[in-house]
Amino acid sequence: MKSIRILLFVAILLEARASTAQLTAFTFTAGTPEDQVSTEIGKEADPQKKLAMLSDFVQKFASNPVAVAYGNWQLALLHQNSGDLKQAMVAGDKALAATPNAMEIALTMIQIAKQAKDNAKVVDYTVAGSKAFHSIATQPKGEMRDEDYTNKIKTEEDEARPNYQFLQAEAYNAITATDDPKARLKMVDQFTPAFPNSPYGEVVAQYAILSFQQLNDSAGLESYSEKAIAASPKSVAVRVQLAKAFAEDAKAPKLEKAQEYAKRAIALASEDKDLATDKRDLYLGIAHYAAGFALLRQEKTLPAIAELKQATPLLKGDPVQAAALYQLGWAYAKLNRLPEAKVELTAAAAIDGPYQQISRDLLGKVNNAKPQVRRTK
Repeated sequence: MKSIRILLFVAILLEARASTAQLTAFTFTAGTPEDQVSTEIGKEADPQKKLAMLSDFVQKFASNPVAVAYGNWQLALLHQNSGDLKQAMVAGDKALAATPNAMEIALTMIQIAKQAKDNAKVVDYTVAGSKAFHSIATQPKGEMRDEDYTNKIKTEEDEARPNYQFLQAEAYNAITATDDPKARLKMVDQFTPAFPNSPYGEVVAQYAILSFQQLNDSAGLESYSEKAIAASPKSVAVRVQLAKAFAEDAKAPKLEKAQEYAKRAIALASEDKDLATDKRDLYLGIAHYAAGFALLRQEKTLPAIAELKQATPLLKGDPVQAAALYQLGWAYAKLNRLPEAKVELTAAAAIDGPYQQISRDLLGKVNNAKPQVRRTK
């Protein structure tokens, strides 16, 4: 897979740890058949015998959702220990279907899916955990006083929040580790409603934009752009990524949209006093490049040159700089401003990457071209 340039950098919990809070209690009333059988299963040390006992357990108490969830959860752990990760996930899915709000099961299954290197299942389980977290606020009030109910909800959410943060990080990591753009977009569609206002939201949106670009899905990109802006109305990074995507779209470019997003990104970046200088320069550079390239594709060469000239010094060291230098050299060559074209193309040709060879090719043509002499009467 080609290297990916994402414009916003976030501290990722690559080695995140989840707490052990759960929203479903796996307890059986003392003396009940479920309690008696589960106690006997707990005493069994032989994995194969325990596997058989648990299989019987979930069948015998199929009408009891907690028993079904508990039994399948334990089956998932046994299958994991034996290395049968596929069967572990089958059992885990049954456990979550029986008790959707069992956060502990979702956390267990994330680890199993990671062990199986199944990013799609990782996201499925993070979404299940997210639903468990959000269910806290929807539990029935009963006869509790308003103040007591509010305090109860807050306390339970505070206790479960470390798990919720862990879930977001794991979902993010799964998305960024997925090369297939279609699969990645499906994960993004799951992530966004499951984790509203997530600190990873901006970067996830950028991966979605990248995915649409990789798929050459112009319609999907345009449709998603409005959702991305609505979710992050003040995000410079998202607007910059959209401006670049719309300007570079070979299938159905939206050049006016590219300029619109670039202009807004430039304004937001310039107004944000808390933005680090290097990040501001990057945003401004890519925004000016997107605006310039969009103008160039509209045959507005002089305004395009003005934008690209602003972009190139701001993009020093960034892969987009080569694209900006090439387009600027091409624009000068189009106007027969050959000395200026040579300068920009020589710089572009010195940068490793996809623009190096085409810059060399165009530079060769420029070097062999003769300046046009304007005739005077």
